[in-house]
Amino acid sequence: MKYRVLLFVLLICCYKVTGQNYIDYQHICNRVDDDVHVNDLQTAVTRFDTLFNNYQFIYGVHCFKALQIATKLNDEKRICKWLEKCIIQGVPLWMIRANDIVNPILAYSYTQSIIQSYDSVHRVYISNLDTVLAKRMVVMIEKDQRHTNKVNNGFLPFRLVYYPRWLRNNKKQLNMLINIVDSIGYPGEKLCGLPYELTDSTQGYSLFRKIGPSCIKHTYAQTMLMHAYSNPRKDIRDKLLKNIANGNMPASQYAIVADFMAQYGRKKHDYRFYYQWVKSGISEDTTIIDSRRHAIGLNTFQQSIKNAAMFLQQFKKKNVNKEILPE
Repeated sequence: MKYRVLLFVLLICCYKVTGQNYIDYQHICNRVDDDVHVNDLQTAVTRFDTLFNNYQFIYGVHCFKALQIATKLNDEKRICKWLEKCIIQGVPLWMIRANDIVNPILAYSYTQSIIQSYDSVHRVYISNLDTVLAKRMVVMIEKDQRHTNKVNNGFLPFRLVYYPRWLRNNKKQLNMLINIVDSIGYPGEKLCGLPYELTDSTQGYSLFRKIGPSCIKHTYAQTMLMHAYSNPRKDIRDKLLKNIANGNMPASQYAIVADFMAQYGRKKHDYRFYYQWVKSGISEDTTIIDSRRHAIGLNTFQQSIKNAAMFLQQFKKKNVNKEILPE
């Protein structure tokens, strides 16, 4: 355990030298949420400037939030900067059109040149992706979903057959994911971009209108890992930790997978909860939990509860596209 902690600390230090440490990145995003909560939008947008200046890759959901804040401030320069960055990170124009906060900027005279150059800017987004890996992940998630749907929705007597097949597929796909992580990196948004069913308006519009910009993410690998770790499996946390620091894997996805390992690992390994997916049955001091969460970039456990409550409140009011919401 001590060796793992030391290795993680050394790894983080290496990434800090390059200035591309995404644990620091996530801490900045957490502070942005705090700023927005107290309506200090000027400080929030300045923090996002720090991300823009120091990180080549910025998650689409954060680009969108930065654009929302710039729009609220009516900051012409930043609106143009973040609109272009949204496109470079794969956010389609229809999402901007569907969001009540940023929708007006599409009619501004100073954004027309960016909108007209959408296709060429979008090609920059495509050029930054591993398109072969992205297509491979589509094949894998489709297979995962076929097996999962049979277990969840199949004819009841047949589920006795479907479940063992689901388990075998989970194990097989876990091994495939491990090989991908070892050879290329965690196959998330940074490497694969945003999934087509999200960015295509005919498929993604209803989801976006329902839950807002929070849906802007790539979760294929997370979903398959959650299914795999619904049963005890080999520990791959060390492989995943470095992918948080280099931006391949969001800290929240790591924490969710770790929660599944802890919940269903039957104490096979020294698992610890981050309480990102699991929210109840807490037996630890929250100070210890927060220290664990902070180490990978997450906000405090109590703040995550408050943020979830804020989202649920606005969701019930159907305001998710009318308010700037925290992670």
